Amino acid sequence: MPYQLPKSCNAGGCRSTAVAGSTYCEQHKDFQKNERAVYDKFRNRTSQERQFYNSSLWKNLSAAVRQHNVVCQAIENGAQCNSFSEVVHHLISPRENWELRIEESNLVAICKHHHNHSMGDSGDFQYVPTIGCQGQVHAHDVAISDPSSTENLGRCTAVGSSAIDRALAMDDDDFGK
Repeated sequence: MPYQLPKSCNAGGCRSTAVAGSTYCEQHKDFQKNERAVYDKFRNRTSQERQFYNSSLWKNLSAAVRQHNVVCQAIENGAQCNSFSEVVHHLISPRENWELRIEESNLVAICKHHHNHSMGDSGDFQYVPTIGCQGQVHAHDVAISDPSSTENLGRCTAVGSSAIDRALAMDDDDFGK
């Protein structure tokens, strides 16, 4: 196994070395356990949403969307951001419309900077069209007028349409609701 350089603890102001396999030192190792809970609370995530975001369906779909949209899709000052896309963002949150959670036309691949600024997205952000898994182009309006509308939404078959159909067929109990 290759040698790994010791890393410093992520706790603010701590100069200790992190425990192997962790980002915190022995004194602050409990911080890592709380990070996910704090993130979920910040994002107001439910257990159903957490289960969805941890599913292989979402991981495969988001990887496929990022693969087809390598550059951040956010438009800033009239031009597309030139950072690499790192996160797939829902234009309409699954919390608002669960049925749109895996629809390509509801997804944009953006950089972490723009994702962090998209909290509570009121439709003020603009995005270049999303290139779908089969080459379809999904344009995004500045504001989506009807979040419950599911007409003409494309599905990504790169992760397997049967996997998407199974996910759609699952009742809310399958995602902890």
